[in-house]
Amino acid sequence: MNPAWLCESPVSLDRLPSCDAGSDARGRESAGDGRAMAALDRIARAGVAASSSRLGGLFYHHVSRRIDRFLIPWTSGRLAMGPPGQTLLLTTKGARSAKRRVASLAFLWDGADIVVVASKGGADHHPAWYHNLKADPCAVVQHRGGVEKRRAREASGGERDRLFARAASTWDNFSAYQRRAKDRAIPVMILSLDD
Repeated sequence: MNPAWLCESPVSLDRLPSCDAGSDARGRESAGDGRAMAALDRIARAGVAASSSRLGGLFYHHVSRRIDRFLIPWTSGRLAMGPPGQTLLLTTKGARSAKRRVASLAFLWDGADIVVVASKGGADHHPAWYHNLKADPCAVVQHRGGVEKRRAREASGGERDRLFARAASTWDNFSAYQRRAKDRAIPVMILSLDD
């Protein structure tokens, strides 16, 4: 098996719905959808508050992420069990198995880059997708803007601190996860477009 299969193989878009013309490249809706977006924002904030608890974090990790594997492609990223419009599917190659692995993650934009946080709900170890990206930085992401090949790198030093602070100020649960993780510094990964 080719170790770089993820970046070298074409991305199959035939089964994935595309974004409609009413949204920009990052999937943001036009101004006419203000009430719907406000309702989604309230739902997202309630979900963040619930996932900050240990029980809510377990529910999100074991149930919601599995639902997202079907919900995100079906709705072109408009709906997700995580923050609507800010949840993506990350496809990596398993570090040990070399099998295709899919994870549902909340994300932030940093310019053209996508930022994901390897919190795993504040567990004392890093999530599998983090180890997969460290072994092979090639990934495919699906979000409201479509499906893209990306290359990962880990943020460090001040860049990591700045991006983690942004994530924690956007979603309160990341602060709770860092407290729960105790001595583990939660990694921040940056996904750049793969040229």
